[in-house]
Amino acid sequence: MKGAIEVPVGRFYCNKISQPIREKKDCILLLLDTLEILVAAMPLNGDEKAKIVIRNSKMSRAFYFMQDKYYSILFPFSLEEREENDSYAIYDPVLDMEVNNREISLMRTILDRIDFINSTVETMLESIYYDMEGEEYAGIEIERCWGLLMRMFSLELGYIRYDYDPEHVNGDFHPPHHLDINYSAKCTYKLGLKEKISINDFTDLLDIQTKCKYLV
Repeated sequence: MKGAIEVPVGRFYCNKISQPIREKKDCILLLLDTLEILVAAMPLNGDEKAKIVIRNSKMSRAFYFMQDKYYSILFPFSLEEREENDSYAIYDPVLDMEVNNREISLMRTILDRIDFINSTVETMLESIYYDMEGEEYAGIEIERCWGLLMRMFSLELGYIRYDYDPEHVNGDFHPPHHLDINYSAKCTYKLGLKEKISINDFTDLLDIQTKCKYLV
């Protein structure tokens, strides 16, 4: 796949990135898992269960490929390969910051505490600053990671998934091969497929530099 970064994924992270996506918070957690995989450069020892492909050119997306499921979301970061250990340096081009394991860990902790329904932003920030500064995070680190999370919450993440799901087949209401577009229950919808699509076809479907596909 020209212009792409491919990263094999072992059993542990395959289970993590396979969790259901039902809200934007789940998409952001998937992005954090992806960043952790890219930073870590962990040996697989023959345990490859999935792969992540980053297309970061005119189209900036992360693709996740497993046996019966593919999905994709926006990838809003820049990557720079570190040749010495097959890992990647990750940068946010808007906030002009490098994202490493320390920032990823802090963002996970902050994400766990975000509750826009039952808390105000001011209340959440006060609690986060109080707790995280006690764990030796500087105020500027908290501010930058909060800002990056808010940026991710503000983005259109473009979630789409291909499923082969024979267990829940229900005629034309739920065909075995289908695309799920969007993630929340109120606005998701399916497009039925006659057969399994290939990884290349799924990628091509989303590539703005290739010819369009036609539904009818």
